[in-house]
Amino acid sequence: MDMSDIIKFYSKSKLFKEFSNFTLHSFEIDNNIFISGEHAFHYFKYNLLSVKTENLVRKDELENYSLKFVGLEPHFKTPLDAKRGGGKRGKSLNNDEINFWNEISSEVQYKICNSRISADNDLKMSLLKSDKKYLLHQENRGKSPIWGGRIDKNTGELIGQNKLGKIWMKVREEL
Repeated sequence: MDMSDIIKFYSKSKLFKEFSNFTLHSFEIDNNIFISGEHAFHYFKYNLLSVKTENLVRKDELENYSLKFVGLEPHFKTPLDAKRGGGKRGKSLNNDEINFWNEISSEVQYKICNSRISADNDLKMSLLKSDKKYLLHQENRGKSPIWGGRIDKNTGELIGQNKLGKIWMKVREEL
């Protein structure tokens, strides 16, 4: 992959950091306001799992937990707090719940990206300005990151799935 055809982004990058789910910019989806994509992502995780379960106690637990990610002053104050609250340190999920979330998480993220560009014209313009370049959500940890990736310095190959970058490229293509 030619490095000049790649735009690397993450929450602290100088350019195109607005593509990161850690960017603070409020937007609305389904009558809920979120302060970041990360908040929306974890809200939908717990909310959609609550809809799926038939166990009424678990349904209430998951639904109530999902509300901690909503609003202009959510329980989880920062995107990093939201990531921690929605990750392994947050409300535990069973294997069936994890498998279901893994099946639908990409379409949820797609919905989040579309909602973000609808709410933020500057973000939309940045996405269009990225032209046809490959968008890489730079992630240096882990053997094979799911939502991001990195370019191997020796082989030039992509390590990781780069799901977030691919979703942004799909949204850009559809504009």
